[in-house]
Amino acid sequence: MKLRGRKRGPRSLEVRKKISNKLKGDKAPNWRGGLRTLDKDIRRSFEYNEWRMKVFKRDRFVCIECGVPRKIVNAHHIKEMSGIIKENNITTIKEAIKCKMLWNLDNGMTLCRNCHYTKYHNNLNFKI
Repeated sequence: MKLRGRKRGPRSLEVRKKISNKLKGDKAPNWRGGLRTLDKDIRRSFEYNEWRMKVFKRDRFVCIECGVPRKIVNAHHIKEMSGIIKENNITTIKEAIKCKMLWNLDNGMTLCRNCHYTKYHNNLNFKI
């Protein structure tokens, strides 16, 4: 039987910290300019939850794509949130809250989980 991967023992805490520090922030291979943390802050905000509920109520909690009322629905930005953030040079949650385009109801639609991931995020390989 041939061993694969690391052939030595586990890495020490010091070595793991060094590796971790080398891959943090803009040094990480998937770094996208800090958009991920801003995205999370926006999605956790009161304004975002308020926008979601307004979109759901407008669409009567019915999926726009398949027309089936569901218990679990998603609010989808027609124009991507990351695109709006980049286009308006938003760097803080305060700037995001002031941005009218992010909270425009015409830029949102209600989708069931299945339609949301299969039609709009199929390249992300989500499990439904």
